[in-house]
Amino acid sequence: MSAKHNLDTRELMLLESEVKNYGKDKVVAYLLWFFVGSIGVHHFYMGRTGVGIGQLLLNITSWILLIFVVGLVGFFALGIWWFVDALLLSGWVDKYNREVEEGIARKIIATRSDKAV
Repeated sequence: MSAKHNLDTRELMLLESEVKNYGKDKVVAYLLWFFVGSIGVHHFYMGRTGVGIGQLLLNITSWILLIFVVGLVGFFALGIWWFVDALLLSGWVDKYNREVEEGIARKIIATRSDKAV
């Protein structure tokens, strides 16, 4: 059961406000994906630094290897990766925001428990 269900109205309002502050926005995520997705910026935004670095390195390597035409394979892989990311990005944002929400709800409950003692 989610910690959110144990909150009163005031605490739920606080939770919503905090999730807006610390959560991720789907519009921002998709704008980053669309405009600079080939260099992994949307992964950095989502806190997926390792994946972002991998995508950035593949992009740089593909540009370097483009001289030998082999870079086209890298760009093809980036294109597929970019498309798959579009399908998965919404779920990543939802998961991230659920985790943020749960963490904040637990902190609110812990604070309430501390005040009661």
